[in-house]
Amino acid sequence: MPANPFVSRSPSNRDEFEVAILCALGKEHDAVRFVCDRLWTDEGKEYGKSPGDRNEYTTGLIGKHNVVLVQLPHMGKEAAATAAAHLQMSYRNVRLALLVGVCGGTPIDDESKDILLGDVIISNEIIQYDFGRLYSDGFQTRDTSKNLKNDPHIYSFVERLRDGHSRRRLEEHWEQHMENIRGKDTIGLYKYPGSDTDNLFQSNYRHMHHQTQQQACECCTCTSRWDPVCLEARNKSCAELGCDQAFQIHRDLTGRKIQKRSTSVGDVRDERLPSLHFGVMGCGDMVIKCAENRDQIAERVGAIAFEMESAGIFHTFAGIVIKGVCDYADSHKNKNWQFYAAGTAAAATKAVLEQFTPEDRPALMEVIQSTPSSRPNLHDNPNRGQIRYHVRHKVWHKFVGRKRCLDSMEHGLFGETGDSKQRCFVVHGMGGSGKTQVTLQFAELHRERFSGVFLVDASNPTTIERDFAAIGEKVGRSATYDDAIDYLATSQGDWLLILDDVDEGKTPIRRYFPPTTRGCIIITTRKNHLIYHATVGDYKLGEMDPHEGITLFLTEALKDPENQQHRLVAADIAEELGYLPLALAHAAVPIRHKLCRLSDYKEYFATNKQRLMKDPLMQYENDTYKHSVYTCFMGSIDTIRVVQNGSVVHRALEILQICAYFHFRDIPEELFDVAPSRRDNTLAVKLLDYILSFSPVRRLERWLSGPSPTERTMVEDRQRIVQALGSIPSPSETPKAENSNISSHENRKALALLDSNSLGHYDPDTRLFSVHPLFHEWNKIQLIYREAQWARWSAGTALANFAGRDRFKGSRQRLLSHIDFYLQSDNGDEPKSASLAVDQSRVAANFALVYQDSGIYTTANIISEESLRGLQDSLGAQHPETLRSLNNMAVLLDKKREHAKAAELSRQAWEGRKLIVGERHNDTLESLSIYALSLYRLGHFSEAERLHRQCLETREQTLGPDTAGTIDSVINLALALLRQSNHEEGIELLNRALRWREQNLGAEHRDTIQTTVELATALRDAGKTEMAARVGRGSLEKLRRVLGNTHPDTLVGMTNLATILQKLGHVAEAERLSTDAIAGMTQHMGSTNLNTLLSMESLASIYSLQGRVEEAEKLYRTVLSGYETHFDENHADILSIMISFGRVLRLGGKCDEAEALYQRALAGFLAKHHPEHIDVIKCKLNFATLLGHRGRHKEAEILYNDVDSCLKASHPRNDYLNAECSYCLSICLRNLGRLSDAVEKAKQAANYFTKVHGAESLAVMDSLASLAYLFSLQKKHAEAWSVFQEALHGYSALGGPPTVGSTICGERFEEMCKEMKKMGIPQPQEAARRSK
Repeated sequence: MPANPFVSRSPSNRDEFEVAILCALGKEHDAVRFVCDRLWTDEGKEYGKSPGDRNEYTTGLIGKHNVVLVQLPHMGKEAAATAAAHLQMSYRNVRLALLVGVCGGTPIDDESKDILLGDVIISNEIIQYDFGRLYSDGFQTRDTSKNLKNDPHIYSFVERLRDGHSRRRLEEHWEQHMENIRGKDTIGLYKYPGSDTDNLFQSNYRHMHHQTQQQACECCTCTSRWDPVCLEARNKSCAELGCDQAFQIHRDLTGRKIQKRSTSVGDVRDERLPSLHFGVMGCGDMVIKCAENRDQIAERVGAIAFEMESAGIFHTFAGIVIKGVCDYADSHKNKNWQFYAAGTAAAATKAVLEQFTPEDRPALMEVIQSTPSSRPNLHDNPNRGQIRYHVRHKVWHKFVGRKRCLDSMEHGLFGETGDSKQRCFVVHGMGGSGKTQVTLQFAELHRERFSGVFLVDASNPTTIERDFAAIGEKVGRSATYDDAIDYLATSQGDWLLILDDVDEGKTPIRRYFPPTTRGCIIITTRKNHLIYHATVGDYKLGEMDPHEGITLFLTEALKDPENQQHRLVAADIAEELGYLPLALAHAAVPIRHKLCRLSDYKEYFATNKQRLMKDPLMQYENDTYKHSVYTCFMGSIDTIRVVQNGSVVHRALEILQICAYFHFRDIPEELFDVAPSRRDNTLAVKLLDYILSFSPVRRLERWLSGPSPTERTMVEDRQRIVQALGSIPSPSETPKAENSNISSHENRKALALLDSNSLGHYDPDTRLFSVHPLFHEWNKIQLIYREAQWARWSAGTALANFAGRDRFKGSRQRLLSHIDFYLQSDNGDEPKSASLAVDQSRVAANFALVYQDSGIYTTANIISEESLRGLQDSLGAQHPETLRSLNNMAVLLDKKREHAKAAELSRQAWEGRKLIVGERHNDTLESLSIYALSLYRLGHFSEAERLHRQCLETREQTLGPDTAGTIDSVINLALALLRQSNHEEGIELLNRALRWREQNLGAEHRDTIQTTVELATALRDAGKTEMAARVGRGSLEKLRRVLGNTHPDTLVGMTNLATILQKLGHVAEAERLSTDAIAGMTQHMGSTNLNTLLSMESLASIYSLQGRVEEAEKLYRTVLSGYETHFDENHADILSIMISFGRVLRLGGKCDEAEALYQRALAGFLAKHHPEHIDVIKCKLNFATLLGHRGRHKEAEILYNDVDSCLKASHPRNDYLNAECSYCLSICLRNLGRLSDAVEKAKQAANYFTKVHGAESLAVMDSLASLAYLFSLQKKHAEAWSVFQEALHGYSALGGPPTVGSTICGERFEEMCKEMKKMGIPQPQEAARRSK
């Protein structure tokens, strides 16, 4: 395997990963994801792991390196060591491990430069400062460096980065990568916190209540650093405590870069850019929160920063720590800078990797250097010193990259084969990809290994005869073909023969192979099938790696390829040219000839692109590029015209014309199966030609480039969309593709022909066809007007047929990029009327389905409205097609959560269909089902249930119990039942639907996955959280794989899983999922979309659980305000959010506002439901908690007992609510002084929560903590001690940041320990030791 190739394809297996990045926190891991150029995991590439490996991996590409990302299960050396050991099991070829994230820093580095928050530390040594010997006169650190894995190559690399050109390049790229993170961070998590929050206090100035604030707390007696500080002070910020700024240390900011940046409100503020520091990284098992201890450790070991994982990792791997400073390791530390510091560290990581190249692996060198007798070698060459070199082209001195191809050629031609066959290597690929250049570079690099190097132009028999004659003359024979062949056949040396640009349609190339087993032959060709001549390997040369392509362009333009500003300008040009070497060389000519400046090149290129691609290079510039780019493409087309099978060639050329109106990448083969052929639709083609004969024949010089393969262009401008739809060719007799005589087999033969001649890439496994973007552009330019109109009509027909067929329903989203491109490529034709014609409306209706299935609802809505208007104008409001369009519009509005509009349209469709086709017709039932679903969304659950039962019963009678329509009704009824807390019947129906869909549609069909998501939600609401989590994880994994990470359904799945994980106590993972979902929804659906608001509600709930009350309150206000714009004031969603919001207001001390919300919510629920309805019970339960919080314990007890009675009477199996009620009632009884009763209720709560969430869940730990506190109040210290220990151990095992419950539990345990100490009661361990 070549060491560190520049790759644009995904790795084939885990052995191709040589860089690992490990992070301790989710925010660190997410920041690293931001700097990845590609994420193989997100693209559905799975590499698995070894048995026993418990790590979860994310794989991707950073620069030229394939990287594997690992998030540690929790902080500390032990977790890091375990993760590293498991990583080594699965990724055996990791050469460099990077520990990336945040750390605490000292105020100055070892060069006496100030370290500020946000600065990045790069380690040149790791010291485990808490490992050593404790003597009476102090602690002596033991040198552990010999126990860590060291690599001299990595050490030298870090030293090189410290200064000079490498340092300047590192800092330039670092700043750019930080800007890129800011661009991707749509919700501002990684933004600069502001220099006013970067406060460094004198080391002896502690974070505590000072004289002006001192209350009756431990701070009163705090006089030295050993004295305790009260917990309240520790949990408050410097601003809240009023830490005296007179004790702040002034920092020297001379030389620091300042950047002007606009804020969201239009102001401009200064942003201080961070700096890099190199030095010793201290590693220990504790978080340092004492400045005096920090200074002592720093002085003892020379550390400039502190973290907790590196010693565990670098026992296994050699590597570097790259961490951003988020605090000064003092008592004033807070988490305000963690996100920003994680971002600066991630950006620095990418900049570091851009300069890192691992050494070659010994195994690779062995392949190349071993067994000298088996390969050409200078020492065995009898003609050494007499090397003959006959190559008509000079080697291009600006050659760039292509290392993987060169390595493959070297391995094939010089490696051990085990036989004596003549060595032949084939380099194949499209015209302009640089096949000749890379072959000449190989010959130049290895010319000393050969007795002679000879190049033959093998494009036709004439040039072959000419060049072989020249070889004969070169070696001292007569200038004839026969003498040249005889020389090569009888030579005792090892020669290299290059047969360049082979076209076997004209030339049977094997007849030109010298009849000998000696020598090496390299064939270059556009014909992929010629690889059957290869005896030692072949290589398909495609587009360049983006980094290489930019470098080539700048090198050809005589510009510094290391200059970051130059690379930024060149990046867009290189991407537009598809990283094709020939095109890049042509495009650079104007800059090299000083026709324009690089800074002005984008505008110049946009104007002169086609001319640049048409003009050949001057021969003195590069004689191997003898043709222009477009001439090269025309030559590729000419090669297939000589194929004997005329029908296949004709269809292949038709496919290329049709492709001009599809996006260039990943065109489904099925599109060509439903695309009309000119020869099979003679009447329609003649009619089209007649219509177009009134337009002048012209070439299409205008080009509208399509979206990149990783982007989707959302065409949301109504006027632009209407123009595009109205210009679709629509002859009066539209031929049906179903009647085409073109078979799938013939289409496959045509696609294979194009692939074989490097005119595209056809993958028979995925059945996808792609063409190079520049060839795609040229292909469209070549179409004359009539050809263009026919091709656009055929392409539009294919897209509409594909989108409208039921058998393609689950894969419509594959058409998104192609329909986007199609709508942009309207040839400039103006619509012929104000509304769409019938045919255009039909096409538009099917296009809307694709946008709808892809989650791009705004565009889908515009197209649907235009289609509906066109059908109404042409066919009338009651026509079946119009009603079908009306029905589809209602479905779309439901997905947009515009439920009132959806209900009205679906009602109209239902009533219209009843009149036309009858009440029991499936179309009528479809509209009835959508109408009932809209009522359900609007909160009319009983009416929705009635209509869904009616629909299900009718469908079972007319369609049967096991049909797709019946199963749709089963699911809809299940949702209505679940919303009314009928969990048992609802889950039973969902399981019925899931079994049917798995059996009939497949486990990864979109509808099957959606049913799985709904089942996970139902299990969650029924309190079966562990099972819900398993189902939810599985469904989210499938959604990501099938729909992609940014699809709305995937983002909703992330939110659903987050709510489940929150109930299980996996708060950190739940927060990460919710944050990612919000970012994706905000970007793709908008901040006021209902799904976005739902994700915000989930995140607010997580914040409240973590005690981040202010953040939670802010989110809840946003959500409630958003809901109020969508729903009426008594909508179930609004009333439910009031309950959650009231809980946060209570925690924040805003009890009056909370009580008002609860009263409003309770009144709203009672107006809609029976007093024992589940929503009423939830509201009463929260209201009672508020009353208890306000000291109104008697009122709270009455309300709790009312809830308890309702649950026993109506919901005895709702373990979750029974658990909540028991837990809250135990607290109420405790406050009333009835401790024995409180203990019994606390035990009940723990038992219920164990049944619901499992014994190790967060809710169980909270219940145990409450029970332990009750025992301590009863002075049952032994029982309390035992239960406290169990709860604290459980909190610790859950991992993640501390919750409100875990913090209170720790405080109460400490209070009990102090009380026991004052009373002289030994702790249980001490008592047990004494009794022994």
